[in-house]
Amino acid sequence: MSESQLKQFNSVGEGLKALRRPYEAHFRELGDYFMPRRSRFSTGGSGQSGESVNRRIINARPRLALRTMQSGMHVGITSPARPWFRLIPDDPKYREYKSVREHLHVAEREVRQLLQSSGMYTVLHTLWGDLGLFGYDGAILEDDDQHGLYGQALVPGEYWIGANARGMIDTLYREYRTTVKQIVGKFVYKNDPQAEPDWSVVSSTIKGMWDRSEYAEKVPVRHLIMPRYERDTNTSLARDKPVMSTYWEEAEGSKLLGDLGYDTSPILASRWDVEGAATYGSSPAMDALPDAKELQRKERDKAEAVRRMNRPPMNAPVELRNSPFSLMPEAVNYVSDPSRGLVPAYQVTPPLGELRKDIEDSENRIDEAMYANLFLMIARLDRREITAREIDERHEEKLLGLGPVLERQHREKLAVLIRRAYGKVVDMGKTPPLPPEMNGLRVQIDYVSTLGQAMKAVATGGMERLYGFVGNLSAVDGSVLDNLNHDVSVNEYADMVGVPGNIVRSKEDVAGIRKQRAEQVRAQQATDRAQQIAETAKSGADAASVLAGAGQPRGSRDILSELGLR
Repeated sequence: MSESQLKQFNSVGEGLKALRRPYEAHFRELGDYFMPRRSRFSTGGSGQSGESVNRRIINARPRLALRTMQSGMHVGITSPARPWFRLIPDDPKYREYKSVREHLHVAEREVRQLLQSSGMYTVLHTLWGDLGLFGYDGAILEDDDQHGLYGQALVPGEYWIGANARGMIDTLYREYRTTVKQIVGKFVYKNDPQAEPDWSVVSSTIKGMWDRSEYAEKVPVRHLIMPRYERDTNTSLARDKPVMSTYWEEAEGSKLLGDLGYDTSPILASRWDVEGAATYGSSPAMDALPDAKELQRKERDKAEAVRRMNRPPMNAPVELRNSPFSLMPEAVNYVSDPSRGLVPAYQVTPPLGELRKDIEDSENRIDEAMYANLFLMIARLDRREITAREIDERHEEKLLGLGPVLERQHREKLAVLIRRAYGKVVDMGKTPPLPPEMNGLRVQIDYVSTLGQAMKAVATGGMERLYGFVGNLSAVDGSVLDNLNHDVSVNEYADMVGVPGNIVRSKEDVAGIRKQRAEQVRAQQATDRAQQIAETAKSGADAASVLAGAGQPRGSRDILSELGLR
């Protein structure tokens, strides 16, 4: 790597550091009061500090509220236990094509399997916590020979981000420490222990540590991911890919460890909420921070009051200065004048009930700021009296606070992840060949998670109320049903509730089924008519036979009975 390149890369890193510098003190406080072991802001990104962890936390309610919000977001938006997205054509007219639906249905299944096998759900769970705490998160998606994709959640404080003109994160710079074994495995052996090692990519310092078997020694490394503005578009080399991903050693005389290069950005990053063109935004923990700090002070005050009550300061006569005196239970102290023994300096009677209530108020405000009360509202209800409709309404209530955040997450993080995974399963040949109808067709992502469906609950509720009203009215006048297009209603409702694409039949299949049913009805009608004609003919023949014998002597015959007239 030339000196000019190194200077350029470091200059980009310093510029990104300047963007985050005004937030550093705030981020450091958030880490101290919510999740000390997850933050590296107090160390400048160089690693974990030597300070004791949890040194400011007495009441763990802020941490528990963050954990509840983290799990609630993960289960409500990206649950590994149920489908949370669908792939549909961007053009609605292609959604009824059977070949298109089959391809996208298989692709959905393979994408979910890829996310599961690659460990991406563990990464997403970590990112939800970082997002709720610091207001932004970051991970790197790399190709993996074994699972297809490999995701790494980055540690807050060790990386800096930058956004493009559209507000999407397209630049990431990080400074971190990694072991000699990891460097050699990734860049010298290219993640293949059987490959021929290329020691020219590392410095003599790292080569020497490897030769001395100092595999666990940590070395500072810098990493920059950003769009590549100058490249040769006629080659497929890594150094000419649209996105650069460059690693180099931090020490003087550093060497370029590798430029992996990507066709699409490997950055997976998002923000909770951003004002204007700002890079860093706000988070629920920022709203809860004042109460989190005050909660720890209140806990210390209560603990001190209890200690003063249980072990108050004592007054003692001077002559007892050097005499043994025990305050332990059942101890016996011998003094010449018992009236001159130890007595409390003052009586302490703290209002423990009021203190506890004051602490509970702070805890409730923290739960509200962190949305913990929303995610736990079902668990805290009296299930003996709850109804399904009430649960739906509470889901809609949850959406009021999370709807805008959910939209940003869909755009900045989840869409990037799913599109990358979809492209990967197509490249790996795990889906049927793309049908001709999909040539140049864009694929749209429809989010059908618990919270995503809550966003559509208003529309589905309107349809249900309309059909209920028309159904009641049809008891009086059945012709009102002619106002409803049932086929359109079924397809629209299926889209809103997010059923799999192979559940609702395509227009071609429905038309075929109805044609077959109509043919069966016509055949049955023809059979019925033939049978009716045959019965009529038989009745006519019988009547003619009776009439033919009418001229004969009647004897005991009853012609009217024979003709069926009596």
